[in-house]
Amino acid sequence: MVQLYVRDEVASVSPRVRELKAFQRVTLKPGESRAVSLRVAVRDLWFIGLDMKPVVEPGTFRVYVGSNSAEGVEGGFECIP
Repeated sequence: MVQLYVRDEVASVSPRVRELKAFQRVTLKPGESRAVSLRVAVRDLWFIGLDMKPVVEPGTFRVYVGSNSAEGVEGGFECIP
């Protein structure tokens, strides 16, 4: 299984360390590889703000992709909603 986790680096409210946003089950034979596409929409980045309403804030996000939340590759992106 390929899992994609996101962390909001500059949220006004303390976010979870890593939050699962997308995943795909993939079955591979030994030595086999395959490209996998996972999408995260802006609406997937919202959280409950200080005013207790859903909000997506602009800022930097870290992305972690792997078979679990502790292992894999890391990247990042800027969100401008």
